[in-house]
Parts: sequence; C-alpha cells; structure tokens
Amino acid sequence: MNTKDKNILLRIIQEGSITSQSLQKDFALTKGQVEYRIAKINEELVLKKLPKIRRSKQKYYVDKETASYFLNDDKKDIYFSPEERRNIIITLILGRDSPVSLIDLIINLKVSKNTVLTDINSLRKELQTVNLNIKNTRKLGYFIAGNEWTKRIRLQQAVNQICTTFKFKSDAVTSFINFENLSQVQQDVSEIEQALNKRYTDENFISLTFYLSLILKRIKRGKTIKNAQIGKDKDIEQTDEYQFLINNKTVFSNIPKYELHFIALCILSSNVSDQISSTDSYVSPELKNTLWQFIYSFEQNSFIVLPNKDELIQKLFNHFRPAYFRIKYGFPTYNPLYKEIIEKYSSLHEIVRQSVTPINQFFGHEIANEEIAYITLFVGGHLVENNLNTTNNKIMTAITICPNGISASKILQATLEKTFPEFSFYPACTVREYKNFILPHDIVFSTVPVESSKKVFVIKNLMDADNIQSLRNAVFKELFNLNYRDINYEQIINVVQKYSKVSDAQGLKRGIKQLLATPKSKLNSGATAVKPAIVYLEGKQSWQTIMQLVSQPLLEQEIITATFLPKLEAEYQSQPEYILIGNKIALLHLNPSDIKQKLGLSILVSKYPIKYANRNIHLIALLTTPNKTKHLNLLFKVKQLSEDKELIKRLSYSNSQEEVKQILETFFEKVDE
Repeated sequence: MNTKDKNILLRIIQEGSITSQSLQKDFALTKGQVEYRIAKINEELVLKKLPKIRRSKQKYYVDKETASYFLNDDKKDIYFSPEERRNIIITLILGRDSPVSLIDLIINLKVSKNTVLTDINSLRKELQTVNLNIKNTRKLGYFIAGNEWTKRIRLQQAVNQICTTFKFKSDAVTSFINFENLSQVQQDVSEIEQALNKRYTDENFISLTFYLSLILKRIKRGKTIKNAQIGKDKDIEQTDEYQFLINNKTVFSNIPKYELHFIALCILSSNVSDQISSTDSYVSPELKNTLWQFIYSFEQNSFIVLPNKDELIQKLFNHFRPAYFRIKYGFPTYNPLYKEIIEKYSSLHEIVRQSVTPINQFFGHEIANEEIAYITLFVGGHLVENNLNTTNNKIMTAITICPNGISASKILQATLEKTFPEFSFYPACTVREYKNFILPHDIVFSTVPVESSKKVFVIKNLMDADNIQSLRNAVFKELFNLNYRDINYEQIINVVQKYSKVSDAQGLKRGIKQLLATPKSKLNSGATAVKPAIVYLEGKQSWQTIMQLVSQPLLEQEIITATFLPKLEAEYQSQPEYILIGNKIALLHLNPSDIKQKLGLSILVSKYPIKYANRNIHLIALLTTPNKTKHLNLLFKVKQLSEDKELIKRLSYSNSQEEVKQILETFFEKVDE
C-alpha cells in the first residue's frame, strides 16, 4: 500500500465516516480516482485478512478491526495527511534542540524527499499570510523567521492538532518530539488543579502541558516575547492561577516575569471540565449580562423558551472564563468535537451563530466558529438535560403567569410542578411576556386574570395543602372529566385487603391516588426529512384564499387534515406581526398539541405583493411539526431564506411555477449540502 493510499485509509479511520467529496478535496482527486484508490486499498486489506472499506449513505467507513490494526501506539502504522505533516514540521522546527535537516523531516514523516519539499513550500505560503517565513541554511537547518508571539500562536495550533492526530496518546507524541521537563510541567499543572479546585479536560491537559514544555525550550534558547506584547495585564495578575505561579516553586519560577504572564495566560485559556464558581471581577457583571442577552436572542431565533436559564448561564460563564483570555489575546480555540458538532447539529449551530451578536459586541469582533460550536454544545446539552426534545411522559404543556418578582415566581413554579408532575412546564413569565408567547401550550396557570385561547386557571400566589388539592381536583375534572372527590379510596383498600395481604395501607392509598391521577398519552412523531412544497400565485387573492392555497399541498400529502385549515384561518385572520421572519416571510404555524400534524413545510410565492400587517411581502410559509423541537431544521432553512434578499427579489420577479420551483429547489439543495 503506497503512502497516499495509507493516508486515505487513515483519514477514513480518523473521521469515522467521510464522503467521497471530502476525500476528493483533501487529496486533490476526482470521483473516479477516489473509487479506484478505495478499490486498491480494499485489495490490500483482503490480503491482510481485514474487513474492507464499506460505503453507506454516500459515506465511506471501516470496521473496528481494521481501524484498531492501523491505529496503535506503534509509529510505523501511522500515516499523515498533508495538513498533519505541516503541523509536525512546525513543531519539530520551533521545538528543536538541534538543527532540523531535510533528512530529519523525511525520517519523522516517513515520506519521500519530494513530498517533504512540497509540504515545506505549502507551509511557507501559509506562514507568509501571518508574516512568518520558513528558511533553511547549512548551519541552522530549517528555522522560522518572524515575530515570536506569532510563532507561539502557530505552534499552539500545531500541538493541538498533533495531539488530536495521535488520539491524545502521550507515548506516540513523545516518540518523535523531545519535550523540556515534561513530567515536571505535568506535575506543576496537576498541583494547580488541586490548589484551585479545578480539573482540566483530558485533552486540554495533554495539549497544555506539551505546549508549555515546548515554550520552556524556546525560553531556554533565548526565544522570548517582548514585554510590551503582554505587559502588566491586571486581568492576568489578579487571577488565582497567576498568584499560584508567583507564590510557589515550579518549573516556571526562574523565567522572566512577562514570560510568567504568558505561562499563566496559557493555563487560564485552557478549558476545564469542573471548577468552583469563579469570583474573578474582570468579566463577571458585564459578561453575565451579555450571556443573558444571548439567551434572549436564541429564544427569539429558535422559538424555544429555555428552562432553567440560570443553570445554563452558569455553564456558559464557566466556559467563557478561559474563552475570555483566548479571545482577548488571539489564542487558537481548540475544539476536538468541532466537525462532529457542525455535521450532527448544523441547524442548532446556525441558530446559535445567529444569536451570538451580543457576545461579538462584548469582545469587539466576531468570535471563532470553534467557540460558537462550544456554545452549541452547551445549549444542546441543556435541551437534552431538560427534556425539551421529548415529552413522552407528559400529558400536557403548561405555562405559569406571575407578575410578581423572581422569588415569588420560582416558588409558585416549583409548587405547580410538584402538584402536576404529569405536565411539562415552561418557565414562568409575566403578563406582558405572555402576550408575545407563541410556543405550543395547553393550559395556563395565572395569579391574575388573563386573556388566552387556552384554559386559564387563576390561582393564589401562595397555596396551602387544601388549595393545592382543590386545584388539582378542579384541573382534572375540567380537562379530563375525572372527579376524584367522588372516589372512596377506603372502599378500594377494603376490597384489596379482602383478597390479599396489605402491609402498608396508607402507602397503597397514595399509590392508588397517583395511579388514577396520571393518565398517559402517546406522542405522534413526525418525519425526519422533508422536501418543501412550493406554490406559485400569479394573481391577487384574498388573505383567506392565500392561507388555503399554502395549506393545500400539505393537505394532499396528508401531513395535515381538513380540520387544520379552519384553525389556521382563525389563528391568523388578524395577521399578527410576530410571525414575520425578517419582515420578508410570514411563517404560519399551529400548536401541535391543539391539532394533529406531521412535519412539513409549504412555501407560497406571490407575483403580486401580499398586504400583511401593513407590509408588502411576496412569501408565505406554513410550517407544521408533531412536537416543539422537530421543526428546528426546517425553521433554520426558512430563516436563511428570509435573509437572502437577492433570492427573495428574484422570486418576487418570477413569472411561472417552474421558475419559482427551480429557484427554491436550488436554494434548499445548497442549504442541505
């Protein structure tokens, strides 16, 4: 098996699964060449009696047996992609003890002389974009000329990527890179963890300690940063990490003070898996306010009201403590899950990206996509933890309205959640917030009378046991025609005792009450993939007719039923402004708890402007969903469509169903790529 084929096989193993298009791009091959090389690799695998490369859903993948054979600690079985080779070259040169020659690179990379020279030329072009230059002399070997700070930033990127390549196996990395006092660096960082009651993620611990070890080598060689580049930064000096380095004997104790600032900065910018709540003053008030603004923006963009916001804010704040230093000083963001997040959670990631404007404003520039992916991970994890993706064990969705303060709202919310464990509750809101509340819900609990199309139960701010029992009886009698007041639990227990032995009569009574008060319902799940229906309206029509036309394709596909349209007309006859997306598209939707519906999307394009809420628009969309999160991917696509002003302009000037269909189908194909 030649080197290129080995690199293709390793790339498939590393990615888990990969498309032909990605292989074509990574290795500069045509589709036919990829297929030819896969066939040649499979021939070699058969000779080794290993499972062949397989293909499923347009992606190549390998079995675990083949992967484990090629991914082990033995360096001879590891083959590098061009990008990985460039990272290794950077690390060998900037972390060298002695001159690095061409033959050194050939031996370490296990490729030919021409391949190494090609990699160096490619690396030279890349470095020139940041004012660095790779040079070679007989005496010094290969070296990189330019600003020390820039070199260190590029070295950190290289170390992070190398650790990822070797799956964070320390022995594999140290087999060809000589580190300075690595064991002592690791011991000192471990002591920082213990002293400050924090723990770095395994990936960050390995990358951080390897990198700091190389920085020590550069400092020892006199390759130091200029004092002015980091100066006396109070943000760094006031941190516990910096104070630990100042006040304790470590491997870093004898370096210049401004270099100690840099070491502290590296430690501060590394992610932790667990830590106590930070009390640092440099970002707390303003950053927390910024994160609240992000949460509000996310809810507006996603049509999701996040529960337990305080908990999510704290998680985000703990993440942004190290991120603050990374972003402020231009350190690279290392996110080993970045590609996986983008591929698997693209819709959620895009909605998060559209919501981070407050965070960008806080830092004064756009944060990196890798940082946004971290935020996506936190938000997605929060949704899963709070069961926003499923309501299998809930029979209804409720919302609490309380115009009083936060403390009173929390007490009331906790009381209702305990009283009605069968219900899924949105976070409590005020009367003003409820007027703009658009998420699906079945029932309203309010401390004051409010107007709502749902059933409203007016309750007390503080309820005693009698109030709670009366409320529960009233709710179930009203909603399910269940009258628990007429049930004689003593008679039931007497019958049970007559035919069996009862050791805990009171426990049995409580169990019967809970059983009878907890009816269950099954949820209907929608389809996972949807092709939008497209309607072209050539003439002028009434608003009611337009709603009928945009509903018709979904009715024909049995995504909705005949009972859906009357509810839609009643809901949107008054043309509420809140459903306008970017003032370009009116997005119609109905509560799936009110009416049965499957996942679907219909888009109507009108040649003539439609008068909606005092605006002239050309697009009406109808989005249907079986639950409150199934629609996210389609919602993301509609939002993208609303932001493409040129495309909407083209649609408004279209003259036929065929033209509109071609434009929209092309758009959705690109979005799905």
